[in-house]
Amino acid sequence: MKTTISALLFFALIAMIVSCSDSSTGNDDGAENFDPTLYGWAVGDQTDGYGTIVHTTDGGDTWIRQGDSLSIPNVSLHQVRAIDTLNVWVVGGNADGHAVILKTTDGGTSWTNLGASRALPDVELSAVSPLDYSTLWVAGSEGTILVSNDGGETWNDRSDPDYSMCILSDIVAVDYDNIWICGATASGDGMILHSTNGGSSWVCESDTTMVSEDYLISMSVLNADVAWIAGHATSLRTIDGGTTWERKCPFGEVIFDVNGVVVVDENTVWIVSDYGNINKTTDNGENWTSQVSDASGYYMLRICAFNENDAWICGMEQFPPCTGIMLHTTDGGTNWNQVSYGTEGGLWDIHFIGANN
Repeated sequence: MKTTISALLFFALIAMIVSCSDSSTGNDDGAENFDPTLYGWAVGDQTDGYGTIVHTTDGGDTWIRQGDSLSIPNVSLHQVRAIDTLNVWVVGGNADGHAVILKTTDGGTSWTNLGASRALPDVELSAVSPLDYSTLWVAGSEGTILVSNDGGETWNDRSDPDYSMCILSDIVAVDYDNIWICGATASGDGMILHSTNGGSSWVCESDTTMVSEDYLISMSVLNADVAWIAGHATSLRTIDGGTTWERKCPFGEVIFDVNGVVVVDENTVWIVSDYGNINKTTDNGENWTSQVSDASGYYMLRICAFNENDAWICGMEQFPPCTGIMLHTTDGGTNWNQVSYGTEGGLWDIHFIGANN
């Protein structure tokens, strides 16, 4: 039968509609099913000649180690923060005469060590806080505070010479103006630095407020007013943007470290500490509940949480070989389940997209 051009065009149009409909349905299903909160990273000590980075894309059911000895330096990696499923930053100990800052733009398939070509100082870095794809802050030993406004290509020194002997353990950029840092003075006292002008100047809040006689380790910020800090034998809270800090801790006179803290909302906070201690408050620190885990021989180092029910903890054994541990709860901490993450390296930090750190 002779087929006219009109008929051919008609059949072609029908085929196009069917094809587009199938393709659109597949894309819509994929978009609906795509959940960035399934993506997480944990970092830690070096094993097999390079620092540990493990990654999950299924909410922690399976973990895969990323990088190798050619792309990841043989140092402990201390903190990881992801902007999205592709763009992730990691900082750690210094190597080859410069600080270690690692960057991936493909979800960790490949990692770039920014290294000496970016004129990084030869110091150990403890923390990284990205605001977006261009702007990120890092902090570490010798009072080092650096900011990049071009995705890590160049770095501006925002260190204050008055604190050059301090160890800065954590940094959180709330926005482009408000940045908080905690750490320890040369004598080991706790210190908090706060900038409200993008790092042009810093106020040492511990100069005017009796914050802590001992070093401070990590912090979690809910907003410009509410923040929590964990430190040696203490946890601290501010609800007025750092004007005042108040001790809100379940422990009395103890000698161990409260290493990690996460504030979920204005009432719910978790803290984790040495010897497997996990504590939670649901009334903004007025009362605490001790939670049970099978990890009494471990240092609980960091915690992140999606909400009052779903949280993750990482840490390591107290004694060599300092094997790591990862815990997960989905019932608010009534049960903490140990998770296998594919290697035995001790873990310093854990971060999931969409979770509070």
